[in-house]
Amino acid sequence: MSKPIVSPEARFWSKVEKGNPDECWEWIAAKHRFGYGMLGVDNKVIYAHRFSWQIHFGDIPPGMEVCHSCDNPSCVNPNHFFLGTQTDNVRDMQQKGRHRGGSLPGESHPQSKLTREQVQAIRKRYAQGGISQRTLAEQYDMCQSAIGNIVRRKSWKYC
Repeated sequence: MSKPIVSPEARFWSKVEKGNPDECWEWIAAKHRFGYGMLGVDNKVIYAHRFSWQIHFGDIPPGMEVCHSCDNPSCVNPNHFFLGTQTDNVRDMQQKGRHRGGSLPGESHPQSKLTREQVQAIRKRYAQGGISQRTLAEQYDMCQSAIGNIVRRKSWKYC
């Protein structure tokens, strides 16, 4: 006996925690490392928010992005979307203070080993003298060049 075929739209809705029309509708299945929902459709992986747009409004015009007004990448509520170019999306991100030179800042970054407090402690200890970058690197299980970038504010600039 074969399994029944489930439509992409039915699979989509089975992976959404739907709330009120003004709330974020959370994608509760596979996510991209930056939090965007992902769904397999026609042997391709697409972002869940783009699929939600297509369900509710139709095709996405060429060159346009589906942008989140709520700034929640796992949200699939069509009431929280607007169409814009990549430039519009970046401008929106900058106006809301979410742009940090192309990557997530500090401890928000998925590969971050340090907290804001640890970075501040490293800078303070180094500035007081008597401790080398190499010693700090050993104490924080980091490489010396990473500590050097922290004390010179090449990394963790905002902190």
